Amino acid sequence: MAKHGVEIAHHTRGRVRLKVPKARDDPALLQHIKDAFANVPGIEAIELKPATGSVVLHYDPEHQSNIPHLFQPPPPPPSGPQPHRPPSGHLDEMTRGIEEEAEFLAEHSMIAKSVVQYAKDLDRWLKRNSGNNLDLKIMVPVGLAAVTFLEVGAAAATPMWVTLVIFSLNHFVELHAHDADDRLPPQ
Repeated sequence: MAKHGVEIAHHTRGRVRLKVPKARDDPALLQHIKDAFANVPGIEAIELKPATGSVVLHYDPEHQSNIPHLFQPPPPPPSGPQPHRPPSGHLDEMTRGIEEEAEFLAEHSMIAKSVVQYAKDLDRWLKRNSGNNLDLKIMVPVGLAAVTFLEVGAAAATPMWVTLVIFSLNHFVELHAHDADDRLPPQ
């Protein structure tokens, strides 16, 4: 948390002194920090030191042993080769947005939660049983195109067929463009 201006100045079992340089001579900020920690279970006392910008937390180590770890910087990312991640495109951003909205709705509605879980389970099932060749991003557009073709019938005007085929092929190619890049030999 040092990048946020908070660091552990001293730590012993049951006591942590935090340095908050921005809080030096700022009693309002220190009081805000104290209020934030006041409801944390296991914290027994909080001392504020405005002259040094310090907050001392006295905690019950039996009840709250991970207090000091909250202020440790995150571990550095693993070194070495990282797995290849395909570049994300517009479709990935749109899918991520839909997933985030579905997760938000799922938190507030039992029906939405059931629908989201069913879609995730179906997507996993499709990927597993197709050797990771099919997923809902492929099957939903193909299914919609098939339903449209069946509803419109063979007597449909040629431009609609051409438009739907071009649309389907374009999205299929866009979804699998990163797969083709992976198969090309290095130059």
